[in-house]
Amino acid sequence: GLECVTSGKDQTNVRPGAVVIKLYNDTRSSSPNHVDFKYTTPKFTGIHPNTAPKSGGTLVTLTGSDLDTGRDVEVTLAGVPCTLATASCHNRPPPLCALLPKEARNSSTIWCYTSNNSRLTGHRHITGDMKLTIDGYRVSQHEVASFSYYPDPLLRENSVSPAEGVVSGGINLVFKGKHFGAVRHMAVIIRDRIGDSVLENSTLCRSHTNTTAHCPMPAFNKTTPYATVVLLSDGHEMEVTRNFHVRPDPQVGLPDSPPLAFDGLMRIPGVSLDSVEKREYRIYVGQTGTPYLCNVSSVESAELICRMPSSLQAASGESYGVAVHVGENIRVYVGEVHFPDPSLAEQTDSNVNSIAGGVAGGAAFLLVIFLLLFLYCQQRARAAENEVVRMISHMETLETNVASVCKSAFTDLMTDLGDHGISTADDKLPYLPFHQYAMRSMFPSAGDDHPMLQSLDKRLSHLVPSRLEHTRRTLATFQRTLVYNKKFLVIFVHALELHFGMKDRVAFASVLMVALHDKLEYATEVLKCLLADHIRSSVRKSHPKLLLRRMETVAEKLLANWLTFCLHDYVRTYAGRPLYLLFQAVKAQTERGPCDALTGEARYSLSEEKLLREPVECTELICTFHRQEGAPISVRLQDCDTISQAKEKIMDATFKTAPVSTRPDLSSVDLAMDSDGGPTPIILRDEDMTTVLEGTYKKLNTLRHYEVLNGANLHFVTQGAQSKRSEMSGDFISTFSPPQMTLPMSD
Repeated sequence: GLECVTSGKDQTNVRPGAVVIKLYNDTRSSSPNHVDFKYTTPKFTGIHPNTAPKSGGTLVTLTGSDLDTGRDVEVTLAGVPCTLATASCHNRPPPLCALLPKEARNSSTIWCYTSNNSRLTGHRHITGDMKLTIDGYRVSQHEVASFSYYPDPLLRENSVSPAEGVVSGGINLVFKGKHFGAVRHMAVIIRDRIGDSVLENSTLCRSHTNTTAHCPMPAFNKTTPYATVVLLSDGHEMEVTRNFHVRPDPQVGLPDSPPLAFDGLMRIPGVSLDSVEKREYRIYVGQTGTPYLCNVSSVESAELICRMPSSLQAASGESYGVAVHVGENIRVYVGEVHFPDPSLAEQTDSNVNSIAGGVAGGAAFLLVIFLLLFLYCQQRARAAENEVVRMISHMETLETNVASVCKSAFTDLMTDLGDHGISTADDKLPYLPFHQYAMRSMFPSAGDDHPMLQSLDKRLSHLVPSRLEHTRRTLATFQRTLVYNKKFLVIFVHALELHFGMKDRVAFASVLMVALHDKLEYATEVLKCLLADHIRSSVRKSHPKLLLRRMETVAEKLLANWLTFCLHDYVRTYAGRPLYLLFQAVKAQTERGPCDALTGEARYSLSEEKLLREPVECTELICTFHRQEGAPISVRLQDCDTISQAKEKIMDATFKTAPVSTRPDLSSVDLAMDSDGGPTPIILRDEDMTTVLEGTYKKLNTLRHYEVLNGANLHFVTQGAQSKRSEMSGDFISTFSPPQMTLPMSD
């Protein structure tokens, strides 16, 4: 074939004609008569749309006249080439393929696709001129056409609503985002992978604004909770979610349950109706002419409820067909709805009225009974309120009386150490020797003959001399090689705890402390190991709150004994004096009123458990006690005191400035009272021939029993040879130490 280029001169006035080809040998050849060639001038009139997203792919339509002139067409939008459209889909979804033109241009239209504008960055847009060139000729424009590129559309998080659909599709999906306005065509794609293949379907969106797109869900012949939803904006794909739930279609209407109309409402049964939102349901009543729309008011799993229009609510004795539309793709005819005859309704109303009258009469009767009960309850409530007011007034009176009594009793109980002659000098406080202090802490029930107070030779005196020396060496070796081995001792203690009861564990801990008292640093290390094991055991058994509260293990008792040894000097130097003064003050306060000689319960006890609750009459007596040496002293007694209680109070008053160890034993002296006009004193004892018997019980004699009066003269009488106060003899002897090694008096 031959190719030629037309002249660049203006050929506007050249008329159409045949094409003549002249060869070099003057041979001529002309085109057929029906083929004419003519010169035309293309004109441009408009462009749509004049915006596109950055990624391109937007189908742009240029309109004008004689646009099919020439062969080579170039379109430039804001400096970016626009590719002429072809009939090929280029992997586009079917909805967008249906929009493609069959040809790139005709006499009035040119179609092209925008390209990616790499110059656009960020959120700004670029605007430029449109340039159309045909065979090098720039087509003239009446007005300069501009074209703008905008950023690609962006989706918000959770941008699709609803997040589920049905197999038949047609449900309206709403997408939220921005920069949608620059897009010409939008489509939604739903796809799911089945093995190596991909199931996919798509639909074209109905409308969109700059921030919202409304798209019908495409049909998807598979139920899955993990479908992928893709929003296509021209040539740009955006993945919305991978968890779109495709459910089975709702089953609207049941074969044996036709729609039911009553009181302006129509109910349509079904299955899984709530899988679709209420806005997707449209219910039409009547098939001839224009159907009536029944407004959906409620959607439940098994029932649709709609309110019928007023024109249908007046219908009587007629039937209408009912069709339900779900989205755009589901159309279901559910049967006919029948409207009852008004005459039957009136008869029913009369029956209902009679029933309502009976119900109203019964309700009135019940209302009267209720009013009577209400009035009765109100009267009872007022009586109860009056009783409460009376009780409150009575309680306030009692509180006032109790406050007065408490105030008086508090004034009576106010005391000072000097009122009872309590000495505060340190040299008068009854401190025990260290070995007695330790024995009473570790062995509370121990006597003077406890093995810990005996020497090793005395404890081994039953052995023959040949065995004695061997036993001494064995004990010394056991102490040196095993007892002073921390690892062995800790394991030994744990082994014994498995077989010892609680009492034996406490006794063993006390014996172990005596054995280690001369190596207190070593005893401390052993105690740390035992305590650490005990804490871990308590946490493992889920009983951490009971830790160190019940003294059930060797570690707990050993800790108590260790504190006893370490706190001895502190108690003697600092804490002993205030504690002793507190004890004396509490004792003096308790003795100001009646006190039970057997149970220790007292009227002025500070403990609720030791409070004497029985009313006991007593009178304070101030008696004169004559000492063997020194001037007589006055002693405060209660006439309800037993003789032993009176003797103890006299002892406290007589020997208040003397060491406790110098006091005589109460059992070694008798209390005597000078008789009126007689030389022989009256001996006062807790029990004698005058003791009162009450059944099988004896009442201890009191000062009131002997008719001791205020100002009576009392003195002590020795019972035969006065017994001396027994003292604890001997020293603490370490179980494994040589004889005569006493317990240290230091920390």
